[in-house]
Amino acid sequence: GNKHTLFENQEFLEKYNLTAYKLDLADMSDSDKEYLADIANISGTPTTVFIENGEETTVLNRIVGSASRKTVIDRLKTMKYIK
Repeated sequence: GNKHTLFENQEFLEKYNLTAYKLDLADMSDSDKEYLADIANISGTPTTVFIENGEETTVLNRIVGSASRKTVIDRLKTMKYIK
């Protein structure tokens, strides 16, 4: 399909000097899930959350659900993570 997981593409991350972490809720302990809920209450997956200095920048910047490569790149440009 036309959906891309740019955050799992090491070449893309290195090109823009980005760090991404993939969290699988099924593999997390209850305490880790509680900690994640304190930082970013996620209602569904996949959800991309942008965290700076240990806090979510704003819920308005989230990418909820599968997104096209263009959507991800546009969001990263809007947030000034890439040019």
